Amino acid sequence: MPGLLVPALTAFVPVLVAAQWWLWRALRDPGRRTPFFF
Repeated sequence: MPGLLVPALTAFVPVLVAAQWWLWRALRDPGRRTPFFF
């Protein structure tokens, strides 16, 4: 099972970064609150 931890983390980190970036954009630009278009 520990062998699956690294691919799961490497797949999860970009999603986390994208979600954080989108949240920062949504907070800075309140007029643009579309979760699908960056």
